[in-house]
Amino acid sequence: MFEFLVRQRNLLLLGSVCLTLFLAAGIRHADFDTRIEILLGDNDPFIAERDLLNQRFQEPQQINIAVTAAQADISVFSPPVLNALGDMHFAYRQIPYAKSASSVVAFDSPYGEIGLIAGRFRNFESVNPEILQNARERAMNNQLIGRTMVSADEVVALFSITLSLTDTTTEQNREIASSLTRLIDELHTNHPGVRFFGSGEAMYEMSTRAAMLQDLIYLLPWVILICILFICYCFKSVRHGASILIVTLLTVASTVGTLAWSGTAFNSISVMAPLVVVIIAVANTAHLLSIFRQQRRNGTAPEEAMQQSLNLNLRPVTLAALTTTIGFLSLNYASSPAISQFGSIVASGVTYAWCYAFLAFPALVLMTDSGNIEKQDSIAFAGRFLTACRHLRQFYPRTIFLGTIAAGTIAALLLPLNQTDFDRTDFIDQDSQLHQYFELLARHMGRGNVISWGVEIHDIEVSDPATLHELDRLAEWLRSRDDVTAVVSLADVIKTINQTLEGNRYDSPEQAFRIPADQSTIDQHLMNYLSVQRDSYALDRFLHDASSTVRLFVTTGPLSNQQIIDLDTALADHINRSGLSDTFRLLHGSDTVLFARMDKTVTVELIISYAISLTMITLVLTLGLRSVRLGLISVAANLLPATLVFGAWAILVGQIDPFVMMLFSISIGLVVDDTVHLISHFQRQREGGADIDTACEEAAQLAGPALTITTAVLALGTFILLFASTLYFQQAATLLVPIVVLALLLDLTFLPLLLKRADGLRLTAIPPT
Repeated sequence: MFEFLVRQRNLLLLGSVCLTLFLAAGIRHADFDTRIEILLGDNDPFIAERDLLNQRFQEPQQINIAVTAAQADISVFSPPVLNALGDMHFAYRQIPYAKSASSVVAFDSPYGEIGLIAGRFRNFESVNPEILQNARERAMNNQLIGRTMVSADEVVALFSITLSLTDTTTEQNREIASSLTRLIDELHTNHPGVRFFGSGEAMYEMSTRAAMLQDLIYLLPWVILICILFICYCFKSVRHGASILIVTLLTVASTVGTLAWSGTAFNSISVMAPLVVVIIAVANTAHLLSIFRQQRRNGTAPEEAMQQSLNLNLRPVTLAALTTTIGFLSLNYASSPAISQFGSIVASGVTYAWCYAFLAFPALVLMTDSGNIEKQDSIAFAGRFLTACRHLRQFYPRTIFLGTIAAGTIAALLLPLNQTDFDRTDFIDQDSQLHQYFELLARHMGRGNVISWGVEIHDIEVSDPATLHELDRLAEWLRSRDDVTAVVSLADVIKTINQTLEGNRYDSPEQAFRIPADQSTIDQHLMNYLSVQRDSYALDRFLHDASSTVRLFVTTGPLSNQQIIDLDTALADHINRSGLSDTFRLLHGSDTVLFARMDKTVTVELIISYAISLTMITLVLTLGLRSVRLGLISVAANLLPATLVFGAWAILVGQIDPFVMMLFSISIGLVVDDTVHLISHFQRQREGGADIDTACEEAAQLAGPALTITTAVLALGTFILLFASTLYFQQAATLLVPIVVLALLLDLTFLPLLLKRADGLRLTAIPPT
């Protein structure tokens, strides 16, 4: 077979190029799916409840713009900021589908529009300071404005735009985001002393898309360039570096082309797949090239040297490709489409990398071989590193062996200390306007999320005073919690209507803010309100009459995902303890709760996928190496690097994005490459009659140079992700780089000692000279 691969190399190279050109033709159809929903799985029972509420309540989309003075600590009630807010009321309609707007200058309330100063939108500097101060006090004391539309420290004001759409397409989001960006640019020009930061689903989708494109378009070429330049340096050959570059380009083009032809779009996680594929393609070819050069240095003819390289590398490269593929395919167990698609894309890339390494690479290497045997010198820098590792395992075997086992045990015990916490801002550009919006609100508004719950009411009518009082008591219980800043329910709407229509019958407006005593009055109030209701407080936002379902809108403080889950659980428990469960059925209809619950779901699924991956990889290695003992040893060695790194992370940081947890699952698929090559060469030496000490040293000498290069390439390629625009990639790189470096160090020091112990040999140090 190896003779065939070498003899027919030109034809095989031509076939590889033709296949790549066909697949690459689909790249122009590649697309990006930036919907946040793609991160969610479909196995959460709350999803059905969310969909049911979305069907009953067609909620219009909103855009929020945070407005603040450019100079720190200047109140939003200063004339420059108020003038900017006033101008926004005239300019916001240039945004497509904009229907209405509200701010502290002209606030949309159940009473109608409330002006900070009636009829004034501009020239606030001409207003008497005392009048302006009185207006400020009224606004901050209004529960619909103070701490809701204006921060308690009066540094940030929100300008809210309601759209006429309840759902948007990608094209509509692009149109909305572009118009909003232009509007904000105009506002910055007209009001240089004021800063504006926009948000909304359209901005989130476009910001995520921009971050994905930026990371893919700018980082991918850098990963390829740096990896190839490093290969050229190590092998001291531009020609051989060019050969690896061509195979890498063939692999990436085929992978992305296959993705495009299948109609699958890149998402926030799978956009990292081409970067991983590049590193794997370089690693495969580096192994082939390393053995080829060793054979040439021994005086073997080029074609014979290539046959020997293919022969020695077929089993380890194939086993490494199989185990890597299994590691990534195991991610398909996850219910999140983003995770499963990432695993499938990389798995297909690994397959192409393996094929082109054996079908296209031999022809490229033999075309570029200089024919000068003297130039096939040793690999730069690898020799010194391998010598240092040999000295460590010879002079300090017991220290390394026992120390590694002790460190691995301690790290394993620390793993549960890692707390997962998903934050959707991890997937947007850290320098983007949208990210600054979230930071501004978290810092000044003390505001986290607006979470909505549905309450189905059975056996009694919604407008029954007793029902509304129970609903009001439920809202009051929520308001009493430290993690809740505001609550709005149907009971509040009815009390507000009663205050407006019946206020003159009471001694004060506060006394009129109550639920009427009889149902007929409530029904009449609701009928009257329907004829004059404002869009922002339309009755159908709070009540779906046909199903007797009402909604609670709860504004929380900044909460972690676990705190959101705790709030959701506490609300359900309170309904049960209060004896309301027979009448009230709680519907969990908020994406915020779903994403919070996703933390646990994703973590559990990734642990299961890791167990599946570990089991399958152990089976493949056992069969491939034809030894249960060697299969178990290889898996044990590959568990250590990720365990040590995640254990250290638990002490140093302790919090991790659940999607980064999948690195634990895929790391074994990446680092197994080193172990497989070492054990494969070790086994070959043992089968040839070498004693265990000689077999270990020969395996390290034969595979070590290529392993050092592939690890350095993997570390360099991953390190570049630290410059990604999203926190998700940065965190992934921070964990993956030490994992692969530790894997090589342990394979060259701890693994040979483990192999010796498995054969019953005592670890005896060589006295240093």
